[in-house]
Amino acid sequence: MNRRSRWIYGLIIALLVVSIIWIIPAYKRNRAEKEGKKLFLTPVCQKIYGISINLSKALEKAEWIDAGMSCATVYLNELADVFCGGFSCGYPEYADETNLEMSAAVAHVQEELMSVYSKQTDGIPLTDEDYYFLRELEVAFNDLCNSLSNDDGSINKKAFDDEYVAEVFRDFKDAVIILKAP
Repeated sequence: MNRRSRWIYGLIIALLVVSIIWIIPAYKRNRAEKEGKKLFLTPVCQKIYGISINLSKALEKAEWIDAGMSCATVYLNELADVFCGGFSCGYPEYADETNLEMSAAVAHVQEELMSVYSKQTDGIPLTDEDYYFLRELEVAFNDLCNSLSNDDGSINKKAFDDEYVAEVFRDFKDAVIILKAP
């Protein structure tokens, strides 16, 4: 091997070492970010699913309406706590805007659902408008759940993308903010 070949091989080895030194921290950072998103999305998806399934059960049979709405309210309160605590877990680029939108949407849903639930617990018969509201609310939460998770309950791969999650939450807010309990 001549001197020029050694210099080229040395340069190649140096570039490989620098590349490896640069790649390892980037890989660790990406892995930690994805884990943060997973730790955030897993309970959020479970709460959203809990709301959706309990509203569905409440609408399925008249004798289940009290229990279904009660459980949906509990899950909704837990979801509100998540967004009041901050949305920054792994989504730094969209955290403030999305957190405010979801906090507003969840607070609106809490207020409207509580007005219907209060009628139910006070023994006032629910009207067709009340049932319509509950159906639309169930559809909105079901759509949100389907956007963030797969059929088997695992997190949708798209949900690890900041823009996608911000868009899904914005769509949810737009769907529920117009819902008004009669």
